[in-house]
Amino acid sequence: MTSRLQVTALVLVMSRLALADVNDPTTPADAFAAGQAFGTFGTAGAAGTISSSSGGTSVPYFNSNAPESSLYNNGQGDVGAAGQAKQVQCQTTTSSDAFTQQECDAVNYVTGQATTRPSYTIDPTTDPVIKNSAPMVANPGSIPSGAAQQCSVINVNTPAVYTTETCEQTVGVQAIACYKNLAAQCAYQGSPITTSTTSQTGIFQTVTLTPAGSPGLYNYVINLPSCVADTDGHAEIDFNLDTIGKGSYITVNLSNLDDAAAVAVNGYAVFAGYPNAGPYYSGSFFPQASRQFQLGYSWTENGSSFTANAKLMDTCPAGYAARYQSSFSRLAQSYTPYNVEGFFCNSEGKFMLNRHEGSGAWGGTVSATMPLQVGTNKIQVYWGTGTWPDACGSVTVTGQIFNVAPMCSSPWADGCAAERAAQ
Repeated sequence: MTSRLQVTALVLVMSRLALADVNDPTTPADAFAAGQAFGTFGTAGAAGTISSSSGGTSVPYFNSNAPESSLYNNGQGDVGAAGQAKQVQCQTTTSSDAFTQQECDAVNYVTGQATTRPSYTIDPTTDPVIKNSAPMVANPGSIPSGAAQQCSVINVNTPAVYTTETCEQTVGVQAIACYKNLAAQCAYQGSPITTSTTSQTGIFQTVTLTPAGSPGLYNYVINLPSCVADTDGHAEIDFNLDTIGKGSYITVNLSNLDDAAAVAVNGYAVFAGYPNAGPYYSGSFFPQASRQFQLGYSWTENGSSFTANAKLMDTCPAGYAARYQSSFSRLAQSYTPYNVEGFFCNSEGKFMLNRHEGSGAWGGTVSATMPLQVGTNKIQVYWGTGTWPDACGSVTVTGQIFNVAPMCSSPWADGCAAERAAQ
């Protein structure tokens, strides 16, 4: 019964096709109308089979959440790596059924096109399209819209246009005499010390540098305990100034001296002596032409090395002469740094001081004033007493450091402001 029904349906379909052949369209309009009627007839039937849930039963492998959707990423995904991985996979993958194998067949076909597709080389000298079009490009023809014309050059002459324009402007000229004067204003103001350090060796007890309250003003103190026996030492204060001005200075006040001392500022000797038992020098005695002061100066004489406590000058002053070891008196005993008596000039002709014990204590004071300098400034003090056990003494050095710097402004006295405002 089923076979007879199938044959009957086939006969009906073939009969309708034969009938359709009889009424075949002969014009484009007839063909369009026939296609439109066929599409309209099938729309109702096809639409009834389409729904949100029918895809899975009607379309093989249909899935609204395909795994490849993550690669798309709303049009922003990078599918290059996934495509290369699929190419490598399909080179060795064979599916169990032909339907599934279609994907890898398509991938392998596209992959192999790079090597199997024919390659063509176009030679511009022999290719007929390029070779035969050269005369046409060179001579496009003169008939507008003609079959031989492909392009043409048209020259259009546009006559020149001349216009006459007049511009008038009235400018008022007036001579105005006014001046703008630079009124420089300068004054000296206290300037601080940027950095400072203190150091001491031997018996020195106090070495301080402290601000005095006013801008640019500092006090310093260098002293040691009273009656210190058979010893010596030196102290030093270093400080830096970025700038100095007229009136900057450092004062030196020395008192309570017993027994030998030497003081220098910036390498220049200020004071040296034994005021309780011998001469002492200060003020104009030391020429300020060169930096000659040096602590612990050493020299060689007759193959032996000697050291003095302080070198004061590079020349022998009046009353002194360069001496060698054989020229010293018996009172000086042997030539050593600690028992050369008082001041002396060594064999090089340099004026020296060594520590020495005098008699009694000195009650006087010595004061001096020295200039400052930009950069590093230095205060040096040496003190020493005799080498025997009952020799003792002390010293106090104090003073002030006052640094000022020029502070200038350059305002303009504008005498033209009123004239500009009136314009």
